[in-house]
Amino acid sequence: MNEGVLVRYLSTIEEVLLLDYGIDTARLYEEAGVKPLSGYKLSDRVPMSYSDQLWEAAFKLSDHMLGMHVGKRVRYTSFASLGHMLITSKTVGDAIKASCENTAYVGSGSFQVEETSEQLQVTYFPYQEKIPAQTCRIEASLLPFSQLGRLAAQTAIPSEVWLKREKPENADDYARMFNAPVQFSAPSNSIFWRQKSLKLHMIEANPALHQTLLKHVRKELENPFTIKAQLKELLENWFAARLPSDLSVQTAAKELGLSTRSLQRKLEDENTTFRSELLACRMQKAHSLLEETKLSVSEIATRLGYSEPAPFVRSFKKHKGLSPAQFRSAS
Repeated sequence: MNEGVLVRYLSTIEEVLLLDYGIDTARLYEEAGVKPLSGYKLSDRVPMSYSDQLWEAAFKLSDHMLGMHVGKRVRYTSFASLGHMLITSKTVGDAIKASCENTAYVGSGSFQVEETSEQLQVTYFPYQEKIPAQTCRIEASLLPFSQLGRLAAQTAIPSEVWLKREKPENADDYARMFNAPVQFSAPSNSIFWRQKSLKLHMIEANPALHQTLLKHVRKELENPFTIKAQLKELLENWFAARLPSDLSVQTAAKELGLSTRSLQRKLEDENTTFRSELLACRMQKAHSLLEETKLSVSEIATRLGYSEPAPFVRSFKKHKGLSPAQFRSAS
């Protein structure tokens, strides 16, 4: 199954910060300490740790309504192929269930569906018990279901919404945005639909196209988000944040939620090692710093986690065929 969060979905956070809060994206990434999403393709995925840092930074720069604003601005196109597959479903119920079954495509948690003869309940669960900006992310995940109902031939309205959070002062805004009564301090984070709403047809229902898109989504889910790619992203984020104190395989394994041995074994399966990936990332960063800054070789070595310049100079010369000074002069 594919791991990581879809860049196209996370780009909604950028949009919300800029349009709803007037906060420039450069400030967001400075606060998060991660590489900007503009450096990726919209179809790419980033590690969950990246998503955590971005959400946490966005929350610090905004307020408790962040999740509602993100959920409101999420469109079916935010989910790429999955979104197009959902709107071609036959009914609202089919679209909701397909969304829950394929949540891994977006990588934002999971949903549990419970259905009776009278109603359907969709409950959201974050990917782990405690996550940064948790309340906002829960709301951002549930609100798009209400938006989905508006794509039916006759608007399908949720019957009720449950949120575990305490009742905020602006509770009426939640009811207005969900277009349904909202119960706070509830036993779960859920959205409910009556069966008659689930039977409403989608405006763009297209069974043949739906099946084609479903196959495409499932095929994409089969392509693994490799541990090598996750490690590369982690290392890039480390350097963007001016490095942790310990650039070790043990630290990387902990950040990726693995034991040291599991990380080493997974990298071996992909014909690489932590040392090789660290060196490659260091050399890529060194290339940029030499071309784009006036930092001395000693300062660059320090930024890249070397205890002194000499090992950095040797590694760079072996990698590029030129010393750092020669490379800078030739650039």
